[in-house]
Amino acid sequence: MLIAIVIAALVLGWLFLLAVVPQDRIAGVGVGLVTALFFLASSPSVPEAVRDITLIGGLVLLALAALSRPWPRSLTHPVVLLVFIFYVVSIVSTLIVFPSALNAVLRFAALAVIAAVVVSQFTRRDVLALVKFLVGFAVFQVALGVVEVAVLGKPVLWGYGALPSGLPALYPNTLLGEQVLRVQGTAGHPIPYAMLLAVAFVIVLHLHDEWRLRFRLGLLSILTVGLVLSGTRSALVAVAIVLAVKLVTTRSEKRILSVFAVGVAAVIVVVLLGSSIADAYREFTGTGSFYNRVGALASVPALLARDLREVLFGSGVGSEASLFGRGFLQQNGFNIVDNQLVTTLATGGVIGLVLLLLIIGVAVKRSDPLTRALIIVMVVAMFSFDYLRWFSMIMLLIVVVALPSASSGYSDESFSQETTRLVKARDRRKSEKARLQLTL
Repeated sequence: MLIAIVIAALVLGWLFLLAVVPQDRIAGVGVGLVTALFFLASSPSVPEAVRDITLIGGLVLLALAALSRPWPRSLTHPVVLLVFIFYVVSIVSTLIVFPSALNAVLRFAALAVIAAVVVSQFTRRDVLALVKFLVGFAVFQVALGVVEVAVLGKPVLWGYGALPSGLPALYPNTLLGEQVLRVQGTAGHPIPYAMLLAVAFVIVLHLHDEWRLRFRLGLLSILTVGLVLSGTRSALVAVAIVLAVKLVTTRSEKRILSVFAVGVAAVIVVVLLGSSIADAYREFTGTGSFYNRVGALASVPALLARDLREVLFGSGVGSEASLFGRGFLQQNGFNIVDNQLVTTLATGGVIGLVLLLLIIGVAVKRSDPLTRALIIVMVVAMFSFDYLRWFSMIMLLIVVVALPSASSGYSDESFSQETTRLVKARDRRKSEKARLQLTL
């Protein structure tokens, strides 16, 4: 009964959106709402009943977004096909080896495949609607983070999750001092929270044809504050890499933004290295998280020494506990892999890992500068977090790898009109700047 009420409410809400949002943006807004929904109410900190309703609601919204477009369209987008094959392999290996996790894998697969289909069909205006929605939601999460650290002393809505020991999952922020806890907003963990902010940071950095420079600088400053509050080094590293790539590859960027980028990069270096490079290096390499991630990479030879079937197809999603017990993964007591690539090799085998790398590789080949930068963020996250078990991060990854680019995305009349509008806006700003220089 409750599920029926939720679905009815979502359909009514969608009809309202159809009345107020232009049709050529409705799919982008819909995917943005789904992404926000999963970041709000799908983490392990959320009661299971709420998580179930969130999943159903997200799938319903994705279906409505798909139906808002004229059909049929081509479903042969290579990323969609690879995502589908990746989850077919995951389902089969889990069904054979670890069937108790099959229900979870089917949920992950349904979300990933449907989201990939919808996002791959975006027009340029859908893309712009989605990325702007994500930036707005990220700024909202920063505000929640400030409330968390300055007012409540715990995450908004759901509080802190629990460790396997039953104790609250408290993560000290080594960037601001051990007495300060890392901020996580409603994401359920500091890393997904920070990766959402990093994605928004990259989007703002690249939307130079959409927003005025001062507005973009303000957004970048807000997002930088949120990233520092999260205490997530991997997100800061991802942002630093993106900034470095952009500075090297961009010729026409305004000087003030380049200066800002260099300043942010310098702040990140200072935060990461501290007053002494040697002291910071010893501090970083002395943390349990560092040793755990090194241990994950060190587990690769053992994982490749399993029997041939497990090497090729893995031991099934959810089988990590068994692999820890059998000695194939880290033996340091953490029982968390902290590396999505190693986790995929363990549970999906070489075939699963190759498919995941193919998804990323094909996405890079079909990308534009914005999507390439977003892929950098998601790849860096893979080396510090097992995120394919989180609905929010699956949604974020699929958005990034399936997002059409100007060179390879679906093209129609609205795409051409949007491209023409952006070119005219750029030329108009150049003309105004030239007139101002002549006046001076």
